Amino acid sequence: MKPMDGSPLKVPGVMDFLWSPAANTISYWTPEMGNSPARVVIMSMPNKILIRDKHLVFVTTLTMQWHATGSHLLVHATRQNAKTKAPMPFMLEIFSLNEKNVPVEDIEIKDNIEAVAWDNSSVRFALITKTENLEDRNTVTIYFL
Repeated sequence: MKPMDGSPLKVPGVMDFLWSPAANTISYWTPEMGNSPARVVIMSMPNKILIRDKHLVFVTTLTMQWHATGSHLLVHATRQNAKTKAPMPFMLEIFSLNEKNVPVEDIEIKDNIEAVAWDNSSVRFALITKTENLEDRNTVTIYFL
């Protein structure tokens, strides 16, 4: 075994990566470093051509999920105010890879996100959220793209 095309993909600070289930495409993210915001990158492999990237601020954790067809990448970011350390609304970023220039839809979620899952047979996903009030109820919300 040897590295693809003889050279590694060097990404300082990379936290996680995922292969697309349908194409030679990789997604990865890097955290905020110094004055640079967190960054999500989608790259074609093995030629290492940047398909799309997105900068995000106040990110503490981030998870990515590809749709089974590779048509969409869903990014779930947990955020925290850098000065006060107070939690901020969760962000969902949805990259549409089948559209020109790979647009990204941003969805702000105020309640805690407990789980996210794609429907493999269509372009929709569901969230389980939990409110922080006294009732502590879970809610399932389905989104259609």
